[in-house]
Amino acid sequence: MNDFENAKKSADKFQIIDAIKILESIAQKKSASNAFRLLADLYYLSADPERAAKNLLSAFEIEQDPDLYSKFLFMKNYRLTDPIQTRLLAERFGRFYRNSQQIKFKKSKKIRVGFVSPDFREHAVANFLSPIFKLDSKKFSTFIYSTGAEDFITKKFRRNKVEWKNFHNRDHVEIFEAIRRDSIDILVDLAGHSQNNLLNVFGFRAASVQISMIGYTATTGLETMDYFLSDEICGESIENFFTEKIVRMKKCHLCYKPIKTLPPVEKVNRDYISFGSFNNFSKVTDEILIAWKEILNSVLNSKLVIKSKICSIPDGRKILLERLSRLDLPVDRIEMRPYSQDYLEQYRDIDIMLDTFPYTGGLTTCESLSMGVPVVTIRGSNHGSRISSSILTNTNLPELISKNVSEYIQKSIELANDPDRIKNYRATLREKIFNSPITDSKQYARNLEEVFCKILEEKF
Repeated sequence: MNDFENAKKSADKFQIIDAIKILESIAQKKSASNAFRLLADLYYLSADPERAAKNLLSAFEIEQDPDLYSKFLFMKNYRLTDPIQTRLLAERFGRFYRNSQQIKFKKSKKIRVGFVSPDFREHAVANFLSPIFKLDSKKFSTFIYSTGAEDFITKKFRRNKVEWKNFHNRDHVEIFEAIRRDSIDILVDLAGHSQNNLLNVFGFRAASVQISMIGYTATTGLETMDYFLSDEICGESIENFFTEKIVRMKKCHLCYKPIKTLPPVEKVNRDYISFGSFNNFSKVTDEILIAWKEILNSVLNSKLVIKSKICSIPDGRKILLERLSRLDLPVDRIEMRPYSQDYLEQYRDIDIMLDTFPYTGGLTTCESLSMGVPVVTIRGSNHGSRISSSILTNTNLPELISKNVSEYIQKSIELANDPDRIKNYRATLREKIFNSPITDSKQYARNLEEVFCKILEEKF
């Protein structure tokens, strides 16, 4: 058995540390694309997206595969804070799809809108997809191009009266040709550079107008992606960061409808403060951990619950513990919890959610509020760093939004020292979010219709 097979065997057993050692040795000796690919997967599993991105770029330089470069961009999105650099990197991806022909728009009685996603299933993005099924059928014909595996969530979505097409495991050329035959007026990308995307279909231009929304927080880099959906908060002064034209939604560009039944919010009696982070730990930078250390050191009767997939693997826990210790966090007051299906119930164990930055939460922010848990965030400088700020603003919770790291720390400490305020949040947040624009799917659908009509008028 060669070194790569040994590494793969270790990786299959989630022996991350051993597998990385072998693969790093292979990568130093020769240009082994498979080693770089597997290293990227393992570093992502270890919540180290920067190293994952580095290895994906190495694999891409060997293979020149646009899909590898797309994955590289996805990984860079976790850490890259300069949105101009993000755009420049994405434009390299766009160069794979230059010289695509424009499609002539043919005006008809109804606007034909197609939505492309691998995530019409149990997935974070699915919690924001329900409104697209509410477009006015007198004005719009809705086509769904589902490219992922189907499950019980898919079955719920398929009950809607739309033209549904299952393209799971189908060739991209076949999907492209099917969309072209359907004469779609507006084709909507719901994945961006996230896993199993179909940006190559958009790159070769499958429809007259193409727009990216919901599933990704930065530019695709495609010249053929005409628009990117943002909102008044996320989209403020971001035009230079995107190859797409920014179109701003009224209120928030997201509309939350949980795909799972929410458990009841229960009163909690604790003699300590419980901070929490349920975000993908790849979003957690050392700067965030240092801020959390200051919060914990200032609120002595407190602990921090980290719940993430990295905590589900023994090697992942070891890597995380070493990182926390290196930054001198009080590890005896930090609980590492694995991912579990009952994660919504575990919000009851948290008093205050500490958001990640600059890549903030989206679904986790909505779920926290729905479970009566306030989220302290930082309003950043680009679309992806303001998503929680948009959600909190539209839920009338501006007091939880910070301008910078020091204010984030200060607000977290002040809230921790105000038990009555925490109790009030626990009692009122669910009602607040479900009586806000964040969950008003009918109004969101009307606003989306306005966006679609506007861009067609503008384009043609």
